[in-house]
Amino acid sequence: MSDYVEIAYAAAAKRLCLFTGTGFSKALSENSAPGWQELLEAICDQHVGNESFKEALFPTDGKPSLNLDEAAQVINIELSKSKKSIHDEIASLIGGIDLSGSLPETEKFFKEREFRVVTTNYDKLAEDLAKTDCQSLSPGRPVPRSNSRVKVLHVHGSIDVPRRMVVTADDYFTFLNSDSYFSRKLSTVLHENTVVIIGYSLGDTNLKAILSDYRGFVRSHTVSNSIFLVSRIEVDQSIIDYYSNCYGIRVIQKTEVEFFFKKVNEKLNRLKTASKNLFQKSTRFSLKVIVFQKNSSTQKARSIR
Repeated sequence: MSDYVEIAYAAAAKRLCLFTGTGFSKALSENSAPGWQELLEAICDQHVGNESFKEALFPTDGKPSLNLDEAAQVINIELSKSKKSIHDEIASLIGGIDLSGSLPETEKFFKEREFRVVTTNYDKLAEDLAKTDCQSLSPGRPVPRSNSRVKVLHVHGSIDVPRRMVVTADDYFTFLNSDSYFSRKLSTVLHENTVVIIGYSLGDTNLKAILSDYRGFVRSHTVSNSIFLVSRIEVDQSIIDYYSNCYGIRVIQKTEVEFFFKKVNEKLNRLKTASKNLFQKSTRFSLKVIVFQKNSSTQKARSIR
């Protein structure tokens, strides 16, 4: 069975989870959604206004000395001196990003299918794409009890509640060491569905942390798992082999977001046609059986007379 057929079967069975990162938001916004470092640099430019401060965190001629969550912590300390919060400023910047570009296949999938989205993105682009019958879940908001066609789980928070977004080193420490509704829900969604990762690189820190927890659960509970990663670029075979052995990930490489959903929609249409043909054949067979039984009963009645 091909990767796309397996994904299409999961979508048809309502057992598909999309795990989306920054690259997915970039695809939905014609690259206007910033990457993590781009976002922090933009906050420095707009609210700190100190070039040497920014250069110390993000040197133009070398690798940063701090991880990005630590850099965010330093920026937040600096902003607090003027009674600002990095969470509020990020929410304001992200809130101005809208859907843009032509994505007919992606829109078709989001409007017609029932599935789950797990994301570390703060934006609401997935909800905008789904439009109707979509629930958005994030820390700080009431948890809806009703069902919906699409559910979007913001594990790092969303712009709806800026102060609950996971941004700084302190935020990440709390997130990784908490047993909240959202951490439990994340595990449940990933373990019960076929997972397609879109918009992450294989080396992403957030992705590795979540997959490590996922791998531990799969091994301790001896359950099967189907997990795919869609990559825009070509991935070296040795890296593919590593992630296959360690996490059970299958890589679909050199694939843009729109092309991915085009292929899935095509497979779903074929499944629908095949199912319809099978139903028609089954109906014709049932009618033949009924006619045969009726004729047999008639002949039996005549022989008795």
